[in-house]
Amino acid sequence: MNDKPRSDEAVHGWLELTQDDELDCDQFSRLLAPWLDGRVEDPRILELISHHRRLCGECNEEAELLKAALEGAAADQD
Repeated sequence: MNDKPRSDEAVHGWLELTQDDELDCDQFSRLLAPWLDGRVEDPRILELISHHRRLCGECNEEAELLKAALEGAAADQD
C-alpha cells in the first residue's frame, strides 16, 4: 500500500495555506477585541486575521463565541 500520493497532496495543501507573514495564537488573541469592534482597518492585518481563522479552529471558535456574546450584549442594550 502506497500513501505517497495522498501524503504529497496533504503537504501541498498545507503549503498553499502558509504565508510568509502569519499570526500566532497569542498575536491573534491580542487583535481579537480590536478587530471585533472595528478598530483594525489595515487590510494586511485583516487578511492575517482571516488567514489565522481559516487555519486555527480554536481561535476561530473563540472569535465566533466572543462575536456572539458582543452581539447579544448589544441587543440587550436596545
